[in-house]
Amino acid sequence: MHQARNVLALSRARRTLTSTPSTVRNLRKRALLTQAEVGAALGVTHAAVSQWEAGNRVPRGDQAVRLLQLLEDAATDSPCQTATARNTK
Repeated sequence: MHQARNVLALSRARRTLTSTPSTVRNLRKRALLTQAEVGAALGVTHAAVSQWEAGNRVPRGDQAVRLLQLLEDAATDSPCQTATARNTK
């Protein structure tokens, strides 16, 4: 079951991150993170993150899952997102 969950998470991450080259950049900016911060969190260089954002490369395996989780979690926890949500209520 754990392996099936990992396969589903990887499939979802790859589908989301490769839908358009700007997807990674848009998610990162929404999360208010720099390329260097994303790279440091995943153990890659900011240049690798830049390549992902440009659509020249895609994150491999577990990196894709961790990247998507990092960006989604950071966007959810972002004070800007919280303020925006409050202002739209």
